[in-house]
Amino acid sequence: MLYRVVRATVPRLLRRVWRLRVEGANVPPGPAIVVSNHDSLADPFVLGTAIDRPLRYLAKRELWRYRPLAWAVESLGAIPVSRQRGDVGAVEAAARAMAARDTIVI
Repeated sequence: MLYRVVRATVPRLLRRVWRLRVEGANVPPGPAIVVSNHDSLADPFVLGTAIDRPLRYLAKRELWRYRPLAWAVESLGAIPVSRQRGDVGAVEAAARAMAARDTIVI
């Protein structure tokens, strides 16, 4: 449910406030991996606006420490990643999401 609310409101806000405009082809159909240089807290929202399909983000596991934030990232379909070690579980979760034809953002 949260994903639908964010998807319905954030793109309009970004287009209005930042005059965000997307040019060029979108991500091809089917499962995909989108790689982004994460420079700003706005990056996930900008990507979600630019790419017209549901996205599953790999996100640092620390976001799950705080209940409201954990609920939000979980509701948005994020996959937790431990940055201190090689996280085989996160890679497996991303592979399952790709098998389900999801688009993963790294």
